[in-house]
Amino acid sequence: MSGNRSTGAGDEADDASGYLDPQCAALIAEFPPAAGGPTVAGARVGHQMMAERVTGPMPALAGIDGFCVPATADTPRLAVRRYRPAVAGGRAVVYLHGGGWVVGTLGTYDVLCATLAVALEAQVFSVDYRLSPEARFPAAIHDSLQAFEYIRARASDWNVDPTRLVLAGDSAGGHLAITVARWLAHGSRPGPKALVVVYPVTDRRLATPSASRFAEGHYLSRAMMDWYWRQFLGDNGPPATVPDVSPLLATDLGPLPPTFVLTAGCDPLRDEGEQFAARLREQGGVAEAERMPGAIHGFLRMGARLDCTARGFQAIAGALSRWRI
Repeated sequence: MSGNRSTGAGDEADDASGYLDPQCAALIAEFPPAAGGPTVAGARVGHQMMAERVTGPMPALAGIDGFCVPATADTPRLAVRRYRPAVAGGRAVVYLHGGGWVVGTLGTYDVLCATLAVALEAQVFSVDYRLSPEARFPAAIHDSLQAFEYIRARASDWNVDPTRLVLAGDSAGGHLAITVARWLAHGSRPGPKALVVVYPVTDRRLATPSASRFAEGHYLSRAMMDWYWRQFLGDNGPPATVPDVSPLLATDLGPLPPTFVLTAGCDPLRDEGEQFAARLREQGGVAEAERMPGAIHGFLRMGARLDCTARGFQAIAGALSRWRI
């Protein structure tokens, strides 16, 4: 279980062409960048408005319910939303939403999580971790870790096999998922069976070729990503070289579970995601990276407008099927 199954990763022809999916280009044209710097309130309103226009209809499910993870010394009471597909085995997914640690919510990720549940024939547990800047690094990591361990310990309550739990996340949620998996692996605590991260944040430095090439005009900009990082870390946060900040720079990735990385071809974060998969393999781990050519950051929650969204869910399902998870 290794290698790089890519629809474009490492493909120089993709880089030479500058290809942007026409559907993505049309969507970008509807959302020109706002003048001036963002505010937290403005970013949250914009995220909600975007979700209402791009996420599409809710797929049919057996049910949606929820519960709360009790508070601990390090975490407050945390809401979790559970998605139950009509067909489900013992596998389940603990999902950490994206949004730059600042703007994502359970509601704006409803359709993505429900679609994932149907695509994987697995229950999905979406975690409402604390957001920045109100609760900065490492609060969201502690919340995500606590939620995962709570769900694993009580898996039988939901007819879930605790040995078939997948930990997943997109964008900033991918950063959280990777870091939680690292903490579990090096704390000798039971971790996920597999890790799935979609256009993950892995490197605070924002210095890759894709960060420069797609710095502007491709939905997520490098400047906006830097703003998210500053909300998450604050003025006196840890440096970029700390592995919990930049997991790409970690030297202890080998014990991570089999990891599937899905990236977008026209995304400032593309290269750091693909480099993370390569670094994990270099350190003895199992990883696959797959690139969605022409896609923009966030494409997995834009199914109302983008055909590549459905292909993304198919890619995730394919990876877990290959690994028999």
